[in-house]
Amino acid sequence: MPVILLASTSAAERDSAILNAMLDLPGLVVLTHDMTEDDDGDVEIRRRVTTAAGLVTDQPVHLDHPCLGCLAREDLVPALADLLPHHPGAVLVALPLGADLLPATSTVAGRLDGTLAGYRLAGTVAVQSGHGLVGSLDDGDEDVLTHVAEADVVVVTDAGLGPVPNRARSLADALRPAGSVLVDGIDGRWFDAAIVRTADPEVLARRSDPAHARPAAPGEGAWTEEDGTVFWPGGVWRAELTADLPLEPGRLLDEAPRIAAPGLASRGRFAVANRHGVPCGWVGVGASVRLGTLPTASRPVTADRRAGAADGRSDAADGRAGAATRLVVVGYDADPERVAQAFARAVSTAAEAAEARANPSADDPLAPYLGDAVETSDRDSAR
Repeated sequence: MPVILLASTSAAERDSAILNAMLDLPGLVVLTHDMTEDDDGDVEIRRRVTTAAGLVTDQPVHLDHPCLGCLAREDLVPALADLLPHHPGAVLVALPLGADLLPATSTVAGRLDGTLAGYRLAGTVAVQSGHGLVGSLDDGDEDVLTHVAEADVVVVTDAGLGPVPNRARSLADALRPAGSVLVDGIDGRWFDAAIVRTADPEVLARRSDPAHARPAAPGEGAWTEEDGTVFWPGGVWRAELTADLPLEPGRLLDEAPRIAAPGLASRGRFAVANRHGVPCGWVGVGASVRLGTLPTASRPVTADRRAGAADGRSDAADGRAGAATRLVVVGYDADPERVAQAFARAVSTAAEAAEARANPSADDPLAPYLGDAVETSDRDSAR
């Protein structure tokens, strides 16, 4: 029996997708979790089970630690196990609004040979309104970007406001990951697309790691310029910014507002010379950018790991996959050339890189974001 995990940031879009799926497949059982927080910070979780005949159960869930990982282990798995004897045609799991797909996907996949034997984990789904997707690049809503950049099936809806705008569809196509499919609207095609796929937690984990950001090949209507920048209708574009030399910390902070700005989304990895061997991650949505060090497993891909590129297990789909710094930037209206110029200004010269590597304890403006340069470099060397 297939299990489909669905993520969204909008209750209206999620519920519309659920209703549509139930009309298409009468044997479908829908398992929905909602998490709400009161004024005192207490989290309430409710679980609902619904079929075409109506609401079956609606009850609170009590967890000692109400996080998404605990919810998946302590309630989602037992709830799915309870449904097995009823032999549903399929189970659609609607995750709490804003929840990442990875924790639930990994937890369910890890139980398929035991507690959940009899189920098959079908493709993961992200449902997002087109207007909300465009707005997220202005508002800095990272949840929207995360869902679209990780799911196997990306569904763009009209939010009841008319046809999906060209810009919204183009953004979804530019942001979605390699190996995914894009569906316009919430008709039965999204469910059909998900049910024939199989979710792979390993692939999903790589998609969630900014170091391995590898977007899908451009869909219908897109065209590519000589410099590799891809353009879509609606003023949408996608560029890949790479550098073999590390970035200069001070200039990186100076140029960050031009690389991460309203109307832009960016994900990737970068290197700074005073943190030799320490891969760093970059996630930018609108004017908000998040920086941090990454596990050593997030090092650039080398030639002996290129074989997995076709199925999403590797980011080595192109010749620049092994660059020390690689940012994938998607935007609309903003001039991609100006973004590329800002990035180029942040790259160290060879002399600057050598000096920073020789003297990592020098004044470091990235310390508040990445920790002390000497400590992070030493810690990475000891691994």
